[in-house]
Amino acid sequence: MIATRKAKSKPAKALFFGQEDNKMKNYIYKITNLINQKYYIGKRHTKSNDPLNDGYWGSGKLIKAAIKKYGLSNFKKEILEICDTVEELNQREAEIVNLDIVKDPMSYNMQCGGDVGGSTRKSFVG
Repeated sequence: MIATRKAKSKPAKALFFGQEDNKMKNYIYKITNLINQKYYIGKRHTKSNDPLNDGYWGSGKLIKAAIKKYGLSNFKKEILEICDTVEELNQREAEIVNLDIVKDPMSYNMQCGGDVGGSTRKSFVG
């Protein structure tokens, strides 16, 4: 379903955890609803050294509504990829969150990823 490039991917634990710095970190994450297995894939640019516990659970309308409906304890967040730059982050999100993901009825994503400004939106709610 989702292909990741192992050559560019770096383990989240090695880069984030234990770093006491103020450097920005860029990562692609996936949030999964543990009740119905629906998912949301997004990107994050943050100074947090603990991205799995930074309190950020996506910005999409559907994922926010689902978290409100089912409760945060019924979701899990995982890091799919870590990117060195914001440009790489935008490129990888555009490659991963493509039209197939937007059209997938199991996806909470409403538009294609990257720095696209909402040009491709999901026209249905599933």
